[in-house]
Amino acid sequence: MKAQHLQILSDATRQFLHTLVLEPLVCSAMDIFETHIPSINALEIHLLGANGKAMYQKAHRGMPKAMHGSGTLTLGEGLPGRVAQEKRVTFMNLLQDRDTISKTLLEKTGWTDYAGYPLVFNDQLIGVLSLYFKQDGETPQEGGIEALAVALCDNLAAALHNSLQHEHAAARARRFIALSRAITATRQLGTQDEVLEDLAKVLVQSFGFDLAWIGLIDGDRQGLVGRVGYGQKIKKLNMSRRLSMRADKGHPAIQAVLQQKAKIYPVINDLEHAQFQGLITDAGIQSFGYLPIISDDHAIGALGVFYMDDQPFDDEDVKTLTSVAEQAAVAIENALLYERIRRSEENYRTLFQTAGTGLVILDEHLTIKRANQAFERLLCGESQSQVFEGAFQSLLCQDGDNEADWGRRLKAAPQSFEASFYAQNQPVRQVHFNTTRLPSTGEILVSMIDMTRERELERRLFRSEELASIGELSAGIAHEIRNPLVAITTSAALLKDEPELSDEGQELIDVIKDESDHLAVIVDDFLRFARPRKPRLRDENVNKLMDELIRRTGEISDKAVTLDSAFGEGLPMIAIDRHQIQQVMTNLLLNGIDASNVGTRIEIRTAQEIGLDGPRIRIDVADEGEGISADEITKIFQPFFSTKERGTGLGLAICRRIIDGHEGEITVESVPGEGACFSVFLPVRCEHQIQTN
Repeated sequence: MKAQHLQILSDATRQFLHTLVLEPLVCSAMDIFETHIPSINALEIHLLGANGKAMYQKAHRGMPKAMHGSGTLTLGEGLPGRVAQEKRVTFMNLLQDRDTISKTLLEKTGWTDYAGYPLVFNDQLIGVLSLYFKQDGETPQEGGIEALAVALCDNLAAALHNSLQHEHAAARARRFIALSRAITATRQLGTQDEVLEDLAKVLVQSFGFDLAWIGLIDGDRQGLVGRVGYGQKIKKLNMSRRLSMRADKGHPAIQAVLQQKAKIYPVINDLEHAQFQGLITDAGIQSFGYLPIISDDHAIGALGVFYMDDQPFDDEDVKTLTSVAEQAAVAIENALLYERIRRSEENYRTLFQTAGTGLVILDEHLTIKRANQAFERLLCGESQSQVFEGAFQSLLCQDGDNEADWGRRLKAAPQSFEASFYAQNQPVRQVHFNTTRLPSTGEILVSMIDMTRERELERRLFRSEELASIGELSAGIAHEIRNPLVAITTSAALLKDEPELSDEGQELIDVIKDESDHLAVIVDDFLRFARPRKPRLRDENVNKLMDELIRRTGEISDKAVTLDSAFGEGLPMIAIDRHQIQQVMTNLLLNGIDASNVGTRIEIRTAQEIGLDGPRIRIDVADEGEGISADEITKIFQPFFSTKERGTGLGLAICRRIIDGHEGEITVESVPGEGACFSVFLPVRCEHQIQTN
């Protein structure tokens, strides 16, 4: 070897030895060959994969685009494959051997000669250096530098061996980091697709694959369905479709599932599934692999990874990917459990919020931690929403009385009781409570059923039955009294015409007549109470009716009492029996006048409001009299109870019966010494609605 060549070899060897990283080493080698063999038209370096059966293109210069990353080559395939198989320097005239390179490619590149050098270290093939020349260029053999080229390749092989060892060590470190990230991705909480998508990203971003895909077996285990994919060209693979376990059994993903074994394809030409081979060829994939995802000794899915350029799959890659697949199985099981828990939580929240029963959860201090919509309606009414602040037991007592007692009762769960419920700015409700202590916590679940309407209906039913019973008795008494009363009245009238009757007798007859008339009035009241007439409902204007009533009452009353009115505006027409309501309101007005002192006033008010059964009209008759005592106010609507000397005690009872017939309500409030207020509530409904119902 010439001295000049020895110097070149020495400099190149020194440069090779100082470069451990594979990429710069390969570039440096290509620079040296291009510098000292200027006739080179194109060159490429193939490296042998870890399995020793195929080579991949590591670097190239001057190669046409069609041969960039042109696919992994098996030993014996193509010019580099032939050199690798024979492990000897090969010179070839490309014009004479047309079987190795297409005529079209030769015409396009102008290549005429090829030189291939096996890169061997310690009798171990590392790769192949391929040189391409045009007709006017000298090959190393022709230029007298063949020995230099062989020596450079031997030193390059040694440097590549060291660099590959360094790269394998770095790759192993990268695998550990990537595996750690994969474990992190599979340990997070989330849905299946969220966890699997993060895992697919790790396979691409940390492991270095160009594409990643994960599919799961469907419920009947008849197909493999693509769930997530990641990578720039993942859409070209159409991996969201379902693969049939029977019809697509030749598909590598199905084979990996059925055989529970990794299916690695460093050379895509080895793939027997023609349809899938065409698909990945069109996508530009050079090598790929599928690994089964196994849980409890049966496959539940498959994991696929793909390279878009020549990259080797070594045993370490397969081992690492197997570990990732194992982590994916754990992640899938965790995601299924998470989704079940989340669905259970969502179902619980839905049931809790939409339950018709009011529900609250109390902490150990009896403070509300959570409440549903039914409780908010109970607390605030239909159209309001607010957060209750304070101890829950304050809703069960007025003015703070007995809060401690109620607190002890609530903490003694389980309990079942009925109590009054005092919400701010809301009517007092009668509520049935059930308390239950939640397992493993100090919290208490309180369920509340609003029994106000039911208790009111029970009260009305009891009163109705009571009145019916009294009515039957009254009818019987009235019938028994009426006949003798007629005889007494007739006899008194006949006796009064007797000429021999003394003046004293005449006075006694007048007394009998007066008392008989009074008794007749009582009998008539009995009959009106006992046999109430069914109301004849017609649409009426309440304000107009009250205005007429005030004028008529003012005309017939000789007591100096002022009648004031405060009528609500825009009140709707409601279906009532005009004469019966006039009878009720006349009775209330006359009672108010009787109870009032001269110079005082009585106010008649109307308004619309919302009651338990919906919208209603309220009519108030408020006087400034002496009021009604607490003892009397509980009896005032009872039949035969009267505070008047000659009262029958049936006036207010008849009023209540008429209002009950209108499905309304009559109440009284009074402060002794300050007057009383009678309120009539009539439902807002029209004649048409009643006839339709």
